[in-house]
Amino acid sequence: MLAIVGLAWIVLLASVAPSRLDLSGGRAILMLCAPPVLLAFLGWTGMQFLAAPGSVPSLPKSAPASMPTPEVAPAPPIPVVRLRIGAWSALTPHGAVTETAEGSKARKQVFKPDKAILHPSGYPAHAGIVDPLDLAATGHVAGTRLRAPRVMTLLAAILDDLHAQQGSLVRREDGPVSVYWLAPDAISGDAAQGAIFARAWQHSAWRDMPYVLQAMAGGEAQLFTVLSALQNGIGQPDVACAIIVGADSLLDTEELAPALALGQVFSSSAPQGFIPAEGAGGIVLWNPDKAPEQMWANAAILGPVSTMPGAATHATMRSVMSAALVASGMDAADIAHVVSDADHRPQASMAVVAAMLEVLAGLDPLEQRLSPMESAGSFGAAADLVHLALAVELASEKPALALGTTGGQCAGVVVMPA
Repeated sequence: MLAIVGLAWIVLLASVAPSRLDLSGGRAILMLCAPPVLLAFLGWTGMQFLAAPGSVPSLPKSAPASMPTPEVAPAPPIPVVRLRIGAWSALTPHGAVTETAEGSKARKQVFKPDKAILHPSGYPAHAGIVDPLDLAATGHVAGTRLRAPRVMTLLAAILDDLHAQQGSLVRREDGPVSVYWLAPDAISGDAAQGAIFARAWQHSAWRDMPYVLQAMAGGEAQLFTVLSALQNGIGQPDVACAIIVGADSLLDTEELAPALALGQVFSSSAPQGFIPAEGAGGIVLWNPDKAPEQMWANAAILGPVSTMPGAATHATMRSVMSAALVASGMDAADIAHVVSDADHRPQASMAVVAAMLEVLAGLDPLEQRLSPMESAGSFGAAADLVHLALAVELASEKPALALGTTGGQCAGVVVMPA
């Protein structure tokens, strides 16, 4: 290219001014080389200028004050510690966990006339009673209808069942076992409360192990409060094993005296449908951060707990269900069963069904909603524990959602299989 430009330059000079064309010495080199080089340089510069992109105006680093920055809603907190349920047990008039689940699905009515509990009219009250309780094993008269002896025997039976499931794992635990007892209101705060649990512990298979008792009043969704606190690291963080247990009996003849108003005992006219009944429940929790993997590898995972104050309305139930699902990262289609304590109270039962139809539309409220209280009555402090134990049992195949409407609070927790 440079040679062609140089040759054209010489031809141009020869034709325009041949008399001035002098090719001798250094003048010839300058005349032949300088103009083509200069012309090539100018051409290259022009091409670079034309090929350069136009300038792009820079974007402002911050939005103007008149344009508010959109806020991003924070994701729901997920507990760092995903507790594992190493053992679970429930004792109702249906029997143990499996029998209770099967009996509740079949909707078998178990209320029987109990002649030890009389209406003011003299007729016996209908009660859901645990018949095979071995009261003599704890040193009490068989057939007694006093609350303290029956609660003590119920606790011992549940502790035995929990130990039978996880006895080999418990023996590896160093130090005392942390025990949370959801005590009935009639026993909570009593001077003999610690003695009642101590006797139940001594009559159970745990008798050789030390324990640290943290007793608290049952009711008002206390179970969900305890679970939420444990997931956030409250209490003794170095303890790998914790027991939550509850038992209650509403068969005390001293409380259900003949002077008791008929409306407080089960009848079709009672708006709340009070039923004298008894039962117990318990779970053993393992902290996977503190226990070897082989101890909890096959245990169920306890999902995040969602609690919300207020009456058990449709909106409250729906919010609690949705919050539990979002926090666990699960889809509504993953849930196979809902276990709730909405029993013979029409308003609470309708609220659960209405919430299921919106949040868990794929479930059949009649077939996949389990409410053992419809058949077993309400046993106060143990009710939520019984529901959680039943949810774990049902979650052996697919996750189940446990839902509590105890007192003035509504709470839910997703139980996932391992």
